[in-house]
Amino acid sequence: MHNLGGGQKGISEYNRTANGVLIDISMKPSSPKPLILISPNEWQELLEALKKSPKRNLNLSKLEENLKETFQKQKHGGSWSDYAAAVAAILYHEGSVSLQNAATVHLTIAEN
Repeated sequence: MHNLGGGQKGISEYNRTANGVLIDISMKPSSPKPLILISPNEWQELLEALKKSPKRNLNLSKLEENLKETFQKQKHGGSWSDYAAAVAAILYHEGSVSLQNAATVHLTIAEN
């Protein structure tokens, strides 16, 4: 279970494989499609969406905005709201973002 920035708690697991990032939200009640696989190229697209941000410190809603459009174009099924907390938690766990305070993240990925 994770709770990024004091926001809503999310329940998910993920596994990084050669085929990409497998996200399992089956523990979350009412998840319509509990498993998705984000390919390595698709994960890179999500990171590139973050890199386009002109600011290195973002509030959580801006982080979500930067990722939502890219995620929806990838057509994984399910809605962004089903996976937003899991993707944010993975970015935090893997060091792509760090928490500045309860509402702000710092992008730690390399700029373009």
